[in-house]
Amino acid sequence: MRTILLAATLLCVPALHAQAVELYGTVSVPRISGIPTGSGTQTSSYWAPGIGGGATFNIVPIGPVRLGLDLRGSTKPTANGISTVLAGAKLALKIPGVSLKPYVEAAGGYLGTNTHLGSPFAPGSTHKTTYAGYELLAGADTPIAPLLNLRILEVGAGKGYQASGPGSSTITFFTLSSGLVFHF
Repeated sequence: MRTILLAATLLCVPALHAQAVELYGTVSVPRISGIPTGSGTQTSSYWAPGIGGGATFNIVPIGPVRLGLDLRGSTKPTANGISTVLAGAKLALKIPGVSLKPYVEAAGGYLGTNTHLGSPFAPGSTHKTTYAGYELLAGADTPIAPLLNLRILEVGAGKGYQASGPGSSTITFFTLSSGLVFHF
C-alpha cells in the first residue's frame, strides 16, 4: 500500500509544479437500480440526490490534451442513499478558440448503499450494502472566471458488485452532476 501511495505521489509532483490541479464540488443525482432491501431477494430502485467532489491532477499535458488522475467521492448517507470513493484516469480536451472543455473518464473503487426498510422492520431501519464498482463518465466544463469553471453537466453510468455480506448482488447506476471547478 505504501508503494502505491508513493508512486501516485511521485506521479502527481509534476502536475503540482505545473499548477495543473483541479478541485471540484458537485451536486449529484444518481438513479440506482437493483439494491438489496434486506428482505430476502427483494430489490429496490431510487433516485438519491447528494453532494460530491474531488481532485484531478493533470499529469500529462500534450498540446490541447490533458491526461490526469482523478480522485472523487460523493455521499448521501441518509436512508435511500449512496456513497462513493473512486479513482480513475481522465482525458480532457481544451480546444483553442472554444470555451467548452469536454472530458471522459473511467473510474473504479468503493460504493456503499443505504436502503430504507419498511414494515416489519423497526421504524428508521436501513439496510447497508458495500460494493466494488466502476463508473464511466463524460462531461464538459466552461470558464466563468480566471481560475473558476462551471461543470455544465457530467453524465455517468456504472455497476457495483457486492463486496460483503451473504449472497451476491449487482447494482447499476446512472448519474447526472453539475458543479464548480477551481484550477490551481
